[in-house]
Amino acid sequence: MAVYITDKDALDKMAQIEGEAWRAEMEWKVNAFSFKGFLQEYEEYKSYCEENNEEPGDYALTVDGNSAIYGAGGWNRWFVRETGEICFSEFHKRGGLDIEQVKALGFAIWK
Repeated sequence: MAVYITDKDALDKMAQIEGEAWRAEMEWKVNAFSFKGFLQEYEEYKSYCEENNEEPGDYALTVDGNSAIYGAGGWNRWFVRETGEICFSEFHKRGGLDIEQVKALGFAIWK
């Protein structure tokens, strides 16, 4: 099952990969690299689509020119599609991270 930025447990699932210190930072930080920054962007985009009778596309959202939520230490990257689905970037994964663990949590893999 896919994980969406609006899912109540989305940040919890990401924190299983990124760690508790990262989660604590994501709970207060709102910028172009953060979970809350992308959540706000998605909500604005969704409202725009609803107001204009448009369907969301399959592209990655951007916040102030940035296209990803940064993982702990800036290694991992998480893209948020216009549909709200969160995808993990296999290209940007931190060395030693088991991609199967990411898949088991329900995240799509962006290659």
